[in-house]
Amino acid sequence: MSMVIAFEGSDGSGKTTLIELTAAILRAKGVEQQVVGKSDGAETRLITQLIQSPDLSYTTATEALLKLAREHQRFAYADRSPVTLLDRGLVSIASVLNAQNIDLEPYRSQFNACLAEVEDYATVYCDISFDRSWERMTRRARETGAPLSKKELRGPEFNRDVHRSIERLCVESTISGPVYRVDTWSKSPEDSASEVATWICQRLSETP
Repeated sequence: MSMVIAFEGSDGSGKTTLIELTAAILRAKGVEQQVVGKSDGAETRLITQLIQSPDLSYTTATEALLKLAREHQRFAYADRSPVTLLDRGLVSIASVLNAQNIDLEPYRSQFNACLAEVEDYATVYCDISFDRSWERMTRRARETGAPLSKKELRGPEFNRDVHRSIERLCVESTISGPVYRVDTWSKSPEDSASEVATWICQRLSETP
């Protein structure tokens, strides 16, 4: 049995902190799990370097297929642990395509192929308004000097469209699997993580 949980939300929505805290709570409960980011594993790291290279300019279709290839590889890692926590997943890929007014249907078979690789795929949606998440992200970039991603550099209006698309895809749930919405603004990170860990444990207990 392999359960994959993708944490989705806008940049600045608190995904990374939530994943780290959730993983710690699961470990304390004795739940075997792993966190797989975009650069964990030699294969995914290489694909991520290709995607992020400032010297390469891809067509939208090429970039989408590279990201889907990375998801295939990350899903392959799910066999290593009963529970795999992903920093972003299929919803993030689809949301960027939607924000560019690109039809998802030509890519639908690849999304479905990813989903077919695991027994249980679900999504944790970090629920926060776009304005708050954008302010968080830009403040963090100013304070740390961290460079903005290619997507972030496209500005607030494009990223607002991405945010709306993430919300819509999580409601439709065709590529997200079951969705758990967690408040990552008004609640403390610890309380939000406790909620998510409880939900994951409940899903595990209900699995044959």
